Amino acid sequence: MQTQQGTATGIEQSGVRQFLGLPYAAPPVGALRWKPPAPVAAYAGGQYDASHFRSVCMQGTASAPTGSEDCLYLNVYVPDAATPASALPVLFWIHGGGFILGSGSQTDGSALAKQANAIVVTINYRLNAFGFLAHPALTAEDPNQVSGDYGIMDQAAALGWVKQNIRTFGGDPANVTIFGDSSGGHSIYVQLASPLSAGLFAKAVAQSGDFSRQQESQAQAETDGIGYATTWGCGSSATTACLRGLSASALLQGNPLTWYATLNTRVLPLSTSAAFASGNFSRVPIVSGFTQNEGTYFVAAAFDAQGQPVTSDGYMAAINAFLDVAGTTTAAQYPSRK
Repeated sequence: MQTQQGTATGIEQSGVRQFLGLPYAAPPVGALRWKPPAPVAAYAGGQYDASHFRSVCMQGTASAPTGSEDCLYLNVYVPDAATPASALPVLFWIHGGGFILGSGSQTDGSALAKQANAIVVTINYRLNAFGFLAHPALTAEDPNQVSGDYGIMDQAAALGWVKQNIRTFGGDPANVTIFGDSSGGHSIYVQLASPLSAGLFAKAVAQSGDFSRQQESQAQAETDGIGYATTWGCGSSATTACLRGLSASALLQGNPLTWYATLNTRVLPLSTSAAFASGNFSRVPIVSGFTQNEGTYFVAAAFDAQGQPVTSDGYMAAINAFLDVAGTTTAAQYPSRK
C-alpha cells in the first residue's frame, strides 16, 4: 500500500488486509523526548514491512517496565474488497488505560472492519510522564512557552497521518469517526475541545471518560512536574539535560495512578467543561455513553490487586472510602453479590 512515506507491505487474514506498526511520527527519543510529535521520515529504501506490531509505549513500573519510547505507530485494517476508490468510512480507535497503560495492538480491528465494511485504525500514543509531564524547564525551551499533553498531540498527529494517507487504503478522509473508551473516551472529549484536531474528524463516540472535567492549569501541571522531577533525582530546579538524561524506566517511578490532559494554549485552551458549556468545540455528531461494567476494573485495581478484595462484610465501608458516598444508601441500590 502506498503512503506518503513509501510502500507498506502488510498481511491478509480472514478477508481483511492488515497494515501493522506504521509510523506516523518520528520516534520521540533523545532530544525529541517531551517534544511535539515530529514528522515521520520516508521509509528506508522506499519500502516498509507492515506485517507485525511495533512496540507499545513505555508503561509498567520502574522495576518492571515494558515497551519503548519509540512507539508512535498505528495499525490499519482494510476489508479485502476495498480499493482507493471505495471511500469507506474510517473508524479511529483511541485506547483506554488511564493514560498509563494500553496500546493500539490490544484491539484487533479485523472483525469490525469486516462487519462494518469500514477502515479501522488503532494507535499508540505516549503515556505516563512521557506523554503528560509539564515542567518549567520544558516550557522555557518551547517556542510557544507550553509543556505537557504530548500524548494528546500524538493522537492529533495520528489523525493527521490518516487524513493524508487513508484514501489509498480505501478510506474516506472526510468521514473519520474517532472513538475510544475510558481514558480513550476522555481523549475524545479533549480532541473535540482541542483546536489541534479541528477538521481532522467528522464524528465522535465517547465510551466513558469525563467530559465535565476542569483540567489543571499549565502552572498547576508544572508544579506537579517539579515534584516528579525531584522524585527522579533532578531536583526542584531541574534542567532539560537532567530530565532527558534519565533512563526510561526511572521516569515510571512516582507516577500518579492516572494522568490527564492539562490546559495550555497549544492543545487545550479551555477545560472540556468550559469548552462544551461555551460552545467552543468541534461541532460534529457525537455519541456519548459509558462502557458497561467498566467500574469492575477500578475495583479490581484498588482492592483485589492490593490483596484486599471487597467482601460482603466490608462492602459498605468500601463504598464509603472509595466513592465517598453513603454506603448504606448505595448498597441498597447496588447490593453485593458476594
